[in-house]
Amino acid sequence: MMSSLRKLVAFATLLLVAGAPFAADPYPSKPIKLVVPYVAGGPTDVYARMLAKAMSDTLGVPVIVENKGGAATIIGAEAVARAPNDGYTLMFSVLTTVSSNPLLYKKLPYKVDDFAPIAEVARSTFVLAMSPTVPAKTAQEFVDYVKANPGKVAMGSLGIGTGPYIVGRTFARVAGLDMIEVSYKGSAAAMTDLLGGQIGVFFDGLSSALPQYKAGKIRVLAVASPKRNPTMPDVPTFTELGFKDLEISAYWAFFAPAGTPKDVLAKLGAAATRAASDDAFKNHLLSEGVTVETSTPEGLTDLIRRDTEAWQRAITPLNIPLQ
Repeated sequence: MMSSLRKLVAFATLLLVAGAPFAADPYPSKPIKLVVPYVAGGPTDVYARMLAKAMSDTLGVPVIVENKGGAATIIGAEAVARAPNDGYTLMFSVLTTVSSNPLLYKKLPYKVDDFAPIAEVARSTFVLAMSPTVPAKTAQEFVDYVKANPGKVAMGSLGIGTGPYIVGRTFARVAGLDMIEVSYKGSAAAMTDLLGGQIGVFFDGLSSALPQYKAGKIRVLAVASPKRNPTMPDVPTFTELGFKDLEISAYWAFFAPAGTPKDVLAKLGAAATRAASDDAFKNHLLSEGVTVETSTPEGLTDLIRRDTEAWQRAITPLNIPLQ
């Protein structure tokens, strides 16, 4: 009788244990995939790998960069938008994905709401880079020169819808300029022709133009950021010079699939901010004209809204055909 009772108690205990919920593994408990929607080797990829290493140290698990480049970040962005929202697939991208793409493409395979903002980590801008063959020392002198030579000054571009195209065309619109557009596959080729005088002006990203500017091989007449850049403090902003709709910055930020738990986003945001605050990372970026700017998820959400509005003000008057 006692033996049967003991067996019954043991069986009941087994049932209780089997039915009890197991505590979930604390996040993170396995490697995190960080999707970069660009090919390897570019600035975004380099920054991502530097941050991933530091975040791995903070989170205690590997943060592995996976490049999914192509189609103006759309391929990589779609992959992240469709990934499980468990915090193990993230995206590190620039403004293109969530600010300008929705304004330039009729049918994107993702929506901005498919992403949960985590944190901004860095910011840069575009610059008016001028060939030394053009006899102008200021933006106004350049405007006067082009107006005196309509249809003769060539402007470099990276194709319809790209940042250099939009900033360049916006400048031409607000200044009333008639310039020839020459399209290139990349900034390096455009910069080579700018140095050689084949084109007179190129609205390049600051990080690409900075080495030639420091070497005294090109002139930089204005920056498109809200305030002057610390790497070229003598160069005024377009706003200072009276050119409207040219306050456009570029930023880098982390995103997760929508629906990722808030506590997970907070932990990731803290790790990203800590990584970006490292002196080695900050100095590396500053050498390229990029400044560290960190934010909360709410701050990044507000930045996306303001940045999208700025791009819309620039894009709408250009009547760019949607792709």
